[in-house]
Amino acid sequence: MRVNQTEEKPLVVIRSLVYNHEPYLRDCLEGFVMQQTTFPFVAVVHDDCSTDGSAAIIREYAERFPHIIKPVYETENQYSKQDGSLRRAMDEACAKYGAKYIALCEGDDYWTDPHKLQKQVDFLESHPDFTLAFCNGVIQTPTKRIATHEDYMEFGWPHLEEAGEVPVEKMIEDRSWMVLTAGMVIRSTVYAALQKIRKKCTEVRSGDALIQAVCAVMGRSYYLCDSMIVYRYQTPGSWSSKNNPRKDQPPQRKAPTSRIKAEAALLHAYDIINEFSQQRHEGAIYRAQFCHARFLIARYSDSREQFIKALGQYLHYKRVKKYMPLPQGKFDKCLFLLQRFFHYPYHPNGVPVELVPAVLKHFYKEDGYKVSLRIGPLNLISFIKNRKRHKLYVVGKEIM
Repeated sequence: MRVNQTEEKPLVVIRSLVYNHEPYLRDCLEGFVMQQTTFPFVAVVHDDCSTDGSAAIIREYAERFPHIIKPVYETENQYSKQDGSLRRAMDEACAKYGAKYIALCEGDDYWTDPHKLQKQVDFLESHPDFTLAFCNGVIQTPTKRIATHEDYMEFGWPHLEEAGEVPVEKMIEDRSWMVLTAGMVIRSTVYAALQKIRKKCTEVRSGDALIQAVCAVMGRSYYLCDSMIVYRYQTPGSWSSKNNPRKDQPPQRKAPTSRIKAEAALLHAYDIINEFSQQRHEGAIYRAQFCHARFLIARYSDSREQFIKALGQYLHYKRVKKYMPLPQGKFDKCLFLLQRFFHYPYHPNGVPVELVPAVLKHFYKEDGYKVSLRIGPLNLISFIKNRKRHKLYVVGKEIM
């Protein structure tokens, strides 16, 4: 049963950023107001000067649910300033509630379980040494450049099969297993530390990996295997659509200057996290930086020189070699040699293509519709099998 929202200050504040989310926003807000909890909560819904009907929808829900929906309307777009104005405005709007926990859900995502907040908060209340409780969900992505409601496909997020604690190293360095933002509930103390880091790295655009890493070094992380959210990926105008082209779009080989600066700021933020955690997880942080830097260079081949200049300090093999396990057996030694073959900064001709498939085909097991095998502490090689074909990636570059 939901408590009277006016009785006491909220235990949870939901941070929801909105910009031109009119087609999706009602789903998002319905996910908030349907939550059934034994504690009060509020949703700070920040409209960043949308040019569509988003603000009108927010006003409608704020009038119907005044004790839950707390709107913020901008008269000038804050994100476009690229100076941290949007983050500061949202931080100020949420801080006044003094909530113990923070939940995240942007205006184009939504929650599907009315007990989502209750389940996550119950766990965190009974486990004070955990900083993050996050859940499973569904990815929804458009199949066409201009999509109708029928032009979307859904697939499950490849999380763990069972609920439980996630190791710190996995939370930091395995970016292929990213925590879905809309599934997070975080202690406000962690978010305060995150704010201090972001003030030193104002050009960081994507906060998902940063939140994941800060939660990992400040406490323990728990995964609830219940699927309770829908994450909309590559919706028109979203960050993911601008930085990750769909299958019907040509790949982006050249990165804008702003993207290069943002990625450099993100890797610098990992340095600050390393200092903040007193180097307790230095190996995982170095490997995460190294892997991500090489991925960017492989993906944006036309901007390789610019990325090498901006990220060069993170690409030296000597930074991570002491944290890499010593190779044992012929297979590990083969992978180790491949890593050394193009360790800095990126070998433009790739690797001996005829060697890798012959080695890899003996080391994967088929399990259902899709198989993904990522080998080595840097996810150097990814072997993916689906119904149509096999694909092999080396440092993010498809070679088969």
